[in-house]
Amino acid sequence: MLLVIGAFLVICMGTLGIYIGSLISQTGESTSTSRFTGGPQDVALIVAVFGLVISFGIATMAGGIWQIVYGKPNRKLMVAMFLVVGILIVIAKVIRLVG
Repeated sequence: MLLVIGAFLVICMGTLGIYIGSLISQTGESTSTSRFTGGPQDVALIVAVFGLVISFGIATMAGGIWQIVYGKPNRKLMVAMFLVVGILIVIAKVIRLVG
């Protein structure tokens, strides 16, 4: 199950990241129907959050593969996943306070 969830996160966030990246890069073109009104800091935040979610997905996939091969969870991968989730929670709270 961890392998499936991790693969889902990586594929969905990667696809969404490519789509949003293309929207941001097309901003200001005359043929563009949508605009990105954020600044460089907003782009950096988007990339950071997407990168963290993708890294969480990769760690989840690695944990799933580890469990399939060895039959027990890898403690170091679990700690890494909890750290990434903690960072995401902190980012969400900061965004909520600022926004």
